[in-house]
Amino acid sequence: MKLFGFEFGNTSKKEKSIKEENQEVPFEQKVGKFPVITEADKEWVEMSFKSFIEAYGLPKKENAQVLFNKNFFPKSFSADKLTVPNLIEDLSSLLELDANKIDFVLEKDISDAYGIPYSAENINSSETMITEDGYIICIPNELTKRPNGLLLSLIKEFIRIRLIEGNSGIEQEDDLYSELFIYLTGIYFGFGVIFCQSIISGGYSTDGMWETKWSYVSPMPKEVMTYSLALYCGLIEEENFDWKETVHPTIKLQFEKAMQFLEKYSSSLLNPTELKAIRLIEKSYQEYEKNKFEFSISLLQESLTLTNDSITQIDIYNNIGYFQMRNGDFEKSIINFEKAIELEPRFGNANDNLAYVYVKLGHLEKAKHYLEEAIATENNELPYHYRNVALYYAAKAETEKAEEYFDMAFREAELPVDLLEFDYALFLFNQNKEEEAMKYLKLAVDKNEPEAIAKMKELDSLL
Repeated sequence: MKLFGFEFGNTSKKEKSIKEENQEVPFEQKVGKFPVITEADKEWVEMSFKSFIEAYGLPKKENAQVLFNKNFFPKSFSADKLTVPNLIEDLSSLLELDANKIDFVLEKDISDAYGIPYSAENINSSETMITEDGYIICIPNELTKRPNGLLLSLIKEFIRIRLIEGNSGIEQEDDLYSELFIYLTGIYFGFGVIFCQSIISGGYSTDGMWETKWSYVSPMPKEVMTYSLALYCGLIEEENFDWKETVHPTIKLQFEKAMQFLEKYSSSLLNPTELKAIRLIEKSYQEYEKNKFEFSISLLQESLTLTNDSITQIDIYNNIGYFQMRNGDFEKSIINFEKAIELEPRFGNANDNLAYVYVKLGHLEKAKHYLEEAIATENNELPYHYRNVALYYAAKAETEKAEEYFDMAFREAELPVDLLEFDYALFLFNQNKEEEAMKYLKLAVDKNEPEAIAKMKELDSLL
């Protein structure tokens, strides 16, 4: 279940803004070599960071800044030479990905042909292909000769994979996989310093006869990158900036200017009260995962008293309703789902959740209404929706239709779906298919779902 609903801004429009516009922040002027971020770019960064917070939670302070050293890249630094397999192991650990699902191939191009002079610009480019078993990163062979370029290229591809794996709702919209968006996401995941170190790079090699020249310039302007990094530091309340000595002096000064800018004109994202509300929401979800529904609800109710952000309020109402639903308080959950929908009628998940409750209460016409509303939003989660539709048809004793939608729910589910196995087990029990029902009930018990555990105890008591 996606508890936190959000939409990312249009990155393709943002690229045009960053490249073409020069609308300046009204309360600051460009000073020497250190221009401040424009109002349009500042808004894009902050809106994107807000979406990241809703999708992934606040950045973890203990991970502050990822640096290329043995603390963050132990596998890579344990070898004499930087290799792709070791980088894959380290980046998988940093971004909480399964390294076994990620493979790579080296691809040759004209740069590998001896005796052909060339000058290559911005060749730090790999490409990720999605396969049935995971991902294959296609890496230009030339990058293996340049450790910095190889590191930067793989970080960007791993960020793309993290976005896909994160179930963030981004799917594969091309504009959201642009270089600018990948850089911004990478900064939020803690790779800002490495990006700053690589903002401009170049070099050449020669064997005495042929010379190879290459250069790389980041697609993100330094004022946007350093403002994003400063905002990230504010979110994790970082106070130690020793890493500043590892970046180019120009970038260091630009970052210091961005920090001064934030001190003078603080972002709403750094509001201490709002940050406290977000931390309470994160804590509530952790407690929910432990099936501590009452405590989770109390944390959300406290967060509701702190935030003035309407989007956050929508999410909180939906989450309170969901936790109440899981706690068996269906009537109470209706009130909070309705509040979420009142604030945002096109919130697909809240409509789907309300449909589920009405099915369980036997109010099938109301359930049908909210199922139709949910699918019309085009932003609900299909596995949950199909499960709910299946329950609707089961309640109407339309067994074949119910079976069809249960099957669709199982096929669509890439991640575990709450109560899917449990509700399917109940459906099978009602058809006297006890052996198959027990199989699915045990799967639900393995997921530690209290509803399934209670049902299993009830059945055991009858034996």
